[in-house]
Amino acid sequence: MPSYALFLDDERVPSDVFWMSLPKRDWVIVRTVEEFERTLRARGRPDMVSFDNDLKTPKEGHHAAKLLCDACIDHQWELPQCFVHTQNGEGSLLIVSQLESCLKSWPELSGP
Repeated sequence: MPSYALFLDDERVPSDVFWMSLPKRDWVIVRTVEEFERTLRARGRPDMVSFDNDLKTPKEGHHAAKLLCDACIDHQWELPQCFVHTQNGEGSLLIVSQLESCLKSWPELSGP
């Protein structure tokens, strides 16, 4: 499957993220954790993911980070390059913690 970059945010598009430098890519934009999961199932492993946390739904960005980790474990994928563009400090910590925990428990997901 061709590589792709996945951007999770309920409102913004990548060009709206001015507080950090995201790579210039044709991002696949998803608005909910459910869309995130459907995209992973349909397209496979992205090579890059950027997370917002506050999605105004019961499931937030940190839930998507767990889904990504679970998919990497289940499919023996390397964890893609991840960015956290949420402006919610606590939400950012939840996402980063989820990704770090995944790599700590499954070091082979970090690649060779």
